[in-house]
Amino acid sequence: MGITVDGEQPAIPPANQPPPKQEGDFQSKSVTSVMAEKFLEAKVAEPDPQLSETSFKERTINHLTAEKAKNKPKAIPAEIDSGLQIMFRSQQDPVYFSKTTNSVLPDQQPENPVPYSMMSEELKGRIATGSNGFVQKASLSKNEDIVMKRSYCCLDQWKGKTYTLYFAAPAISREAGILTGLKEMASDHPGYQHIVPFLGAGVTTNGEPLILLTRADGVLSDQLTITSGEDKKPGPPLPLRDTLSHTQDLFSGLSCLASLQLVHQDLKPENLLLKDGQLWIADFGESTCYEGFAAMGIHGEKLDMEGRRAGTGATKPFFLTYEEPTPATDVWAAGLVTLQMLNPAKAEDCISRLNNQPLENKGSNGIPFDKLTAEQLTSLETHCKQTIKAFLDDSLTVEDQTHRTAIESLLNRVFDPGPKTRISAADACEEISALTKQLVIKAEPDKP
Repeated sequence: MGITVDGEQPAIPPANQPPPKQEGDFQSKSVTSVMAEKFLEAKVAEPDPQLSETSFKERTINHLTAEKAKNKPKAIPAEIDSGLQIMFRSQQDPVYFSKTTNSVLPDQQPENPVPYSMMSEELKGRIATGSNGFVQKASLSKNEDIVMKRSYCCLDQWKGKTYTLYFAAPAISREAGILTGLKEMASDHPGYQHIVPFLGAGVTTNGEPLILLTRADGVLSDQLTITSGEDKKPGPPLPLRDTLSHTQDLFSGLSCLASLQLVHQDLKPENLLLKDGQLWIADFGESTCYEGFAAMGIHGEKLDMEGRRAGTGATKPFFLTYEEPTPATDVWAAGLVTLQMLNPAKAEDCISRLNNQPLENKGSNGIPFDKLTAEQLTSLETHCKQTIKAFLDDSLTVEDQTHRTAIESLLNRVFDPGPKTRISAADACEEISALTKQLVIKAEPDKP
């Protein structure tokens, strides 16, 4: 009773805790944000036009060289200051939030907490909704192109007092820390432009934690479905050039995550945003890492492998326990998204075939990859390649078939059942770039 943990991994308490709250004062704490202009000036710098893939690689090589002796690859530190301070005191106490030095709130704070019972009701400014939280319009320093990510709440009685508890508070705190770490440690990575822009986080006077983000134009899933009333069905395939453009953006963003050893764990069209033709990766509440902030659980303990597994099972290779959560897991999930763009109507069947691999099927007790015999491995590789071949037979137009060899080769490497031999996000991005150039040359032949 009291603590709100919804199965996702919340952030760890910062080193400097606020003073213990007195009984009943959870909702009465007054919290103010730092000046929005100062925060934006310090945190949202324009990207350097001189930045290049080479400069990032050089910086990374220098970093890895310095860290190699310590055997300590780069990861978001556990003490990252995301703008939210969180404390889990006991199973009888609510989660407690307060601002930190980096806190920032919208110009107009949300007037009232939103109960879970209002999920299906009209709410002014709501532009997206999920099972535990929602996204609402906001403004920051006269910038109206902003949204705030909020949590639904419930009222909890304890010792004669009423407390407001927020369902998605742990996930919001976790996401704020990961977005802060990405901005502070990887904003010079070329793929950072494909991470949803993070403007800060703060706590309202009601004790509700918020994340502020730049508003997107739409969601990829909306481009892949046709909605009629409450019914949804697969839409037509995206043009190949659009599919390749979005896929290149996706792998570029994943290469940025991989530079910090981050694994998103929940890649799907619903979590991919579109802005001015570019794709952004969003929703980092279930991201994980082997070290640092994203490897920790509620009480600051490092999670074991089982504790780190999260996200949507349908995005994982074969079984939930089939392989460790590593950047290679996200490459597989990005491949599934690519299939959905190539042919929304056929993708579901193809994904089902990929996941129903021809080995012992014991659910979560399926055979781990490193335990496969040579014969089983060959069978699994053949199964994946045949599945991709059949999908492309049904999905590519006659014109697109001219690029069939390159597309099939890439997808076979993306769906390599071996996580250690699967193509990296950075290499996949380069291959898609080369394929895109072929499309441009064919569409715009040299003029005499």
